[in-house]
Amino acid sequence: MGDCLNLRLKKFLKSQHGGITFVEVVIAVVLIMIAAVAVTLSMSYGHAFLEREYRRKAALAILKQEMEYWQGRLNTTEVSRRELQGSQRGQEVVIDERGPGSQDDVKGKLYYGRIEQVDSPLNGPADPDEFDYYSLRIWIEWHELGAERDQMERITLTTRVIPYEAPQEGD
Repeated sequence: MGDCLNLRLKKFLKSQHGGITFVEVVIAVVLIMIAAVAVTLSMSYGHAFLEREYRRKAALAILKQEMEYWQGRLNTTEVSRRELQGSQRGQEVVIDERGPGSQDDVKGKLYYGRIEQVDSPLNGPADPDEFDYYSLRIWIEWHELGAERDQMERITLTTRVIPYEAPQEGD
C-alpha cells in the first residue's frame, strides 16, 4: 500500500508542468503596480514638504537679517518718529527664485510693527525722557505654492533691544 501511494505521488508530481499561471502573473503585476504608486506618491509628498520647508528656512533667514539690521540701527543711529511707527505697507522680498524669470519667484512681504520705547517697572519712577529698552516685532508673509487652497504663511520674530550707552570719559 505504501508503494502504491508512492507511485501515485510520483505520477502526480511528474504530471504537473513547471512554471506559473496567468493568474499568478496578473496578481504579481498588480502588487508591483500598487507598490510603485505608493512609492511615487510618497516621493511626491516628500518633495513638496521639503520645498515648503526650504521656503520657510529662506524666509526665516531674511527675517533674521532684518532683525539684525534693526538691532544695529537702534543702537547706532537716531531713528525717526516715522520709523518708530512701523511699516504696515511692507517691503517686497524674494523668498525663492524659481527660474530665469521673476514671474515664477515666490515673493513675500516683510513688515515691522511699531517700535515701542518701554520703561521697566522695576527701575522705579519713570523719567519721561528715558526708557529702558525697545520692543520690536518683525514678520514676513507669503503665499505658499501648491497648497490645496490659497494658504498664507507667516513667521514672526519679537525681540527687546537695550540701547547701547557709550562709557563716559571719566569712567
